[in-house]
Amino acid sequence: MTQIALDIRPTVPYALKNRSFLDDATLHYRREIDGLRAVAVLSVVLFHAGIETFAGGFVGVDVFFVISGYLITSLIIGEKAAGDFSFLRFYERRARRILPALFLVIAVTIPVAWLLLLPPAMKDFAQSVGYVSFFSSNILFWKQNGYFDTAAELKPLLHTWSLAVEEQYYLLFPLVLLAFLRKGRRWAVVALAALCLASFTAAQIGSARNPVKAFYLLTTRGWEMLIGALLALHAFNRSITWARSETVTRYVNEAAGLLGLGLIALAVLSFDEETPFPGIYALVPTIGAGLIILCASPETLVGRWLGWRLPVGIGLISYSFYLWHQPLFALARVSKPQIAPYELLLLAGFAGVLAYLSWRYMERPFRNGAIIGRKQILAFSLAGSVLLALFGWAGHVTDGFAGRYPPKDQSLIAPMDERTSYVWRRFQERELKDFDPRGGRRVLVVGDSFSGDLLNALHESGLDKGLQFSTYRVSASCGNLYLDTDLSPKVSPKDRAFCRKQNWYANSKLHELMRQADAIWLISSWNSWQAKLVPQSKGNLERDFGRKVLVFGRKDLGVLDLRQMLFLSEQERIALRIPMRSSHVAVNAAMAKMLGRDFVDLSMLLCGDRTTCRPFTTDGKLISFDGGHLTEDGARYLGQRLTESPETRRLMGLAD
Repeated sequence: MTQIALDIRPTVPYALKNRSFLDDATLHYRREIDGLRAVAVLSVVLFHAGIETFAGGFVGVDVFFVISGYLITSLIIGEKAAGDFSFLRFYERRARRILPALFLVIAVTIPVAWLLLLPPAMKDFAQSVGYVSFFSSNILFWKQNGYFDTAAELKPLLHTWSLAVEEQYYLLFPLVLLAFLRKGRRWAVVALAALCLASFTAAQIGSARNPVKAFYLLTTRGWEMLIGALLALHAFNRSITWARSETVTRYVNEAAGLLGLGLIALAVLSFDEETPFPGIYALVPTIGAGLIILCASPETLVGRWLGWRLPVGIGLISYSFYLWHQPLFALARVSKPQIAPYELLLLAGFAGVLAYLSWRYMERPFRNGAIIGRKQILAFSLAGSVLLALFGWAGHVTDGFAGRYPPKDQSLIAPMDERTSYVWRRFQERELKDFDPRGGRRVLVVGDSFSGDLLNALHESGLDKGLQFSTYRVSASCGNLYLDTDLSPKVSPKDRAFCRKQNWYANSKLHELMRQADAIWLISSWNSWQAKLVPQSKGNLERDFGRKVLVFGRKDLGVLDLRQMLFLSEQERIALRIPMRSSHVAVNAAMAKMLGRDFVDLSMLLCGDRTTCRPFTTDGKLISFDGGHLTEDGARYLGQRLTESPETRRLMGLAD
């Protein structure tokens, strides 16, 4: 009968006889798994290149997880069956496999980042380097932002989150597996299946409640590697047949292999950033990978496809290819914000060339114990990790090596946390603050960080005299709207759990303050679907609370490249005007038309134009650090423009 060949050897094309690496007497090579690696890495690379057809290409990482779980488990149980398993050799093998190419990529990336990244971004990059040295970058990126956020595209080491998850898994897995195997393979299968189910359940719950956390952490990703582990336990030393008939078994293997490849293709081509992940949807690519591992062989059509020379070649360099592509893409986007997809594809090709070179001259020599001995690899690993950790610490304490730039450019390179702290400080100090009946005019401000900008502008110009403010936050992603209908379907799936928790206007203290207020101001970074509903929301507030509602438009200074601005003279900075985003222009125009005199066009006030804006004041001070939020100098500038507009001051009820 047809049987599936057992793979318990890491997919390498050459035999290494040194026992510190692997035992060739018990292991053999499957070309189709290297071909499957090629499918996985190309999916990820094309996704990161922004090719819309491959919007679900991020699932390539899930395919890698299943492959890794299968291969490493096969290796462990193979060596255990031979009575030759060693923890020291296992972790040495992981160091040989992971660290040389990783250290090389980071070493090359650091000087390029030094030249291209401003201190805030350089600080983030240095921190990621430090976290990589301890294989914990997934925790850092979880705390910073989501995988699909625009800012994530600019992080050179974002992709190392998956390496961190794998290494955290393999720090524990051999201990757990061997403990379970002491009671027999069947008991180990049951125990690992229970862990797999628990992790999958956590992933499903997390993808709804906290999708960013679920995306990055081992507890919600471990089940994917455990699928591979269970496949290895099931297939070890067994001939797998689906019926007594050899013909039926052959047809089942053919169909299962095609189905597996189809499931991966379905996920890559139909998933996108809106797909809840890594819960039940992650079953599609992981089951697909599992079917190929279990059923595809050189005797099947899929096995022959994946075993062709080209996919196998890409699969062999897939680890280095994965390492190189993201730093190239991220730094290219930093140097040229409007980079075209074809340019990223050219960079992907260059990443392939670098991948071959690093595979040929770093991965292969370091994996050969006859060339690099155990003491050398351990010393290399320790020294490299320490140096990376020191670089990360230095970048953190120096705020991204800010001393690289002269004092005249400090406004362009200020740390992001200082800037955002300034934006929010006055808003947060007044959040749901009680009004003083003996105080001045009572204004309730409801909105997002743009509300903080306006409060800062009023303070810096002294226009807040005679006013007392209370604030309430509604995130821009949720929609600053007071409606009777559920807004959740309109909100991005990744934000729905957060928005439901925030619960829009459902706050009794807020309602009490709105009744006490003399005026209600709504200030947000509105988008098109929200703008259409603002008039209805405004009407509902005025109906239920009997207070006049004033709506403030969003601000937009266009796409700012602060790094390029460093090279401009003061005269060039003052003369510079940048086009506003077309979406911003359309939203502001629509809101002005719908709301009439109850709308304050802050963008027009700030820029004096409806389509372009100056990023610097007339004395060369930076107005905005990100195209939307104001620096302290920018707040003063907006305050000055408000002071110069009697009509706007009257509308806002500001003192002369």
